[in-house]
Amino acid sequence: TIAELIHYRLVTEKTTQCISERQVDTQFGEFTLKTYLDNARNEKHFALVKGDVSGNEAPLVRVHINRSARDLLALESESGFNTWSFHKAMAAIAEEGRGALVLLYYPESAEDIDHSIEMILNPSMGKPQPASEVVYMQVGTGSQILMDLGVHKMRLMSAPFKFTGISGFDLEVVEYVDCK
Repeated sequence: TIAELIHYRLVTEKTTQCISERQVDTQFGEFTLKTYLDNARNEKHFALVKGDVSGNEAPLVRVHINRSARDLLALESESGFNTWSFHKAMAAIAEEGRGALVLLYYPESAEDIDHSIEMILNPSMGKPQPASEVVYMQVGTGSQILMDLGVHKMRLMSAPFKFTGISGFDLEVVEYVDCK
């Protein structure tokens, strides 16, 4: 199966590695910041972790794909989209006292940023376009990072979405947590 193939490749060829770890003070309290290098694409990704996320009890988890305009301009947007911003996810994890926020690099073009700004300024344009192929490829990167953090079961801060193949990473979504 796909899950078995992913599991086999994980055992034999890991593409991400943690290259640094340190404590950081944020407006939401202290987090452990881990930097990961994706050797396949030579990209850096980050994980902000609060408390122990390993074990049997499912922590809050957000895998957030960096989108400059959305993250910087839409923090308090009245765009009508009820989604998890980076800062809302950090606040929820801090309030819970335990969780992981993974920030994945996303290669953006100037056109991508312009489109995001238009969506924020003109909510009547409709919902965001479906995720690109790059985003789906990064599910594997995010899964490898979560595995490295010791996450197995998670309460995912996301709208319900079927993630094909994450069981091959020994990951399971036990709950989807809506943005408040």
